[in-house]
Amino acid sequence: MAGVRIIRRECMISAWIALVVLSQYFSVVQCVGLPDGETIDLSVMLPKDPLPSVKSETPWLPEGRHYPYHLQMVMPAMRIAVEKVQETLITNHTIVLHVDDTHCWTNTAQLAAADIFIKHRVMAFFGPVCEYAVSPVGRFAAHWNVPQLTAGGQAQGYFQPPFDVTLTNVMPPHLKLGNFVGQIFLRYEWTRGIFLYHDGDNNIRDTVFMTGPVYTTVRQDFRLNVTHKDFNEYLPGLDYAEILEKVNSFVGAFHDAVLLYAMALNETLEDPEGDPRDGASVTKRMWNRTFTGA
Repeated sequence: MAGVRIIRRECMISAWIALVVLSQYFSVVQCVGLPDGETIDLSVMLPKDPLPSVKSETPWLPEGRHYPYHLQMVMPAMRIAVEKVQETLITNHTIVLHVDDTHCWTNTAQLAAADIFIKHRVMAFFGPVCEYAVSPVGRFAAHWNVPQLTAGGQAQGYFQPPFDVTLTNVMPPHLKLGNFVGQIFLRYEWTRGIFLYHDGDNNIRDTVFMTGPVYTTVRQDFRLNVTHKDFNEYLPGLDYAEILEKVNSFVGAFHDAVLLYAMALNETLEDPEGDPRDGASVTKRMWNRTFTGA
């Protein structure tokens, strides 16, 4: 049976090589079909735990800050999913996961994406999750016509071009959360509310990306009297971060992302006219599916 290998890389290429090679060459390469035995290279782009508290000279995160979608937590679930896929759906190929630590940092993520695509011509990107890091990788993926699956990318901008062709979200967008919150207000006849959020994580700001659409939806679409205010969740006596991290849906989401991609890829391989490197086509096969996940 085909095996699973995990490859770790630390080096990156310079930006000018990426721009020249990727825009001039890889955007026009086409491949139809996938010969038996050919390796399926996949990219996994997530931060390692813990994130650095200092990035260069810029304050980054309070020391000890943890995020729920780090590599150490997600990779075991992805390995389990790959083993399932190798035993059932993709039996004639070896799946190789190329792992990158993005640091939740835009520059690191985009250079890592360019590096891995040039070296291994990966067939899909899993991640990043941090909203700012998703953007450049998503633009590259759309340009290269490579599927991107992530539990992030939940902000409003990721549901319009160029992301709407090759990006698949395995977690609901924040706009849906806004509708859910609005329905709760109506159900209990609440007329006023306040949104509290922590906005102290420089260059990440995932809480702002979540709070914004929810606040806007509740205020504009449901016309409710709400306001907002940020607060410091690191003040003594507050255990909100610890409480929230006890419920972690990101791990299961990435496990299911592997299964979802494998089902779409398997259908593509069985289609005589299917091209496994046509990201837009493979991505469409992933949408509007119902299956049993983690």
